[in-house]
Amino acid sequence: MVVDSKCHNSLTGLSLFPRSYAPGKYLAANVVDLNPTVLNSYLDFPHVAQAWPSNATSSKRKAANTPIKQILNQQRKTCLRFGEQAVAIGSLAQTQVDELLQKQQASHRVLFGEVLVMKGYLTLEMLEKEFEEYKKAAENISSEVSDALNKLLHKNLVKTFTDLMIMMFTQFAKQNIKIERCEMGKDKIRLFRWVISQKIAGSNVEFKYLLSVPAKLLLQMASTMLDENINTADELALDASKEFVNIANGNACARLSESGMNFTMLPPEVYETTTKPYSSQASEVVCVHLASPDFKLEVAFEF
Repeated sequence: MVVDSKCHNSLTGLSLFPRSYAPGKYLAANVVDLNPTVLNSYLDFPHVAQAWPSNATSSKRKAANTPIKQILNQQRKTCLRFGEQAVAIGSLAQTQVDELLQKQQASHRVLFGEVLVMKGYLTLEMLEKEFEEYKKAAENISSEVSDALNKLLHKNLVKTFTDLMIMMFTQFAKQNIKIERCEMGKDKIRLFRWVISQKIAGSNVEFKYLLSVPAKLLLQMASTMLDENINTADELALDASKEFVNIANGNACARLSESGMNFTMLPPEVYETTTKPYSSQASEVVCVHLASPDFKLEVAFEF
């Protein structure tokens, strides 16, 4: 089933859905980011890109030779945070990482809720009440998702690959991704314009990993990998998006190898659903529905 890719941002009050919106998006559809990962030392890709000496990078189109690409490749082996990995391989000093973090956090200090209170649209008591209601709803959704994941036969595998893809989007594609729900069945797959698939095989399990994204999000993935603004889904953009998926899945394989699970990955393939429909032939399919304030996307596992 091909579905609409855009999360609607219209408001009829303050009742946003925690399933699709992070806490910082609760009072309005596009507000100042309260993403806790920002406060926990995740680096913003553009800030990091500006930190390298001018003679340290080659042509933007040769992304494989940039320090950022080198750090991403090392992360596949270590699973360190971006800043930690940059220090570990000597690309940045710890003082530079600390400076970048301070700049990033400074840009997120004016919170939308505070503005509403200062402007008189809400009282502090009203604001606190709204966030308490949000927190309760978010906890219920988190419990629902956790229960669904824990019932899966391959729950550790699904959790790890999903977590690492969410981390990839959070750290480098500037998308605050949340899990909406987890469902079983190939009829539950939400197919957006682009599907990137990758066959992955271990000693006891083989599966096909799917990431389905709308057109604009695929361009953001390509822009992240190539370190430039990409406006067209040409061959280079598609290759960059496949590498985005390859890195995230490589990180997941590395993490699972720590518990004795070893995997082999084949090169990713890409499908444009408007011209080359994707059809699942698997008997067991796990669908993890994801969303950010701007997009909906899908991770699926075909066993």
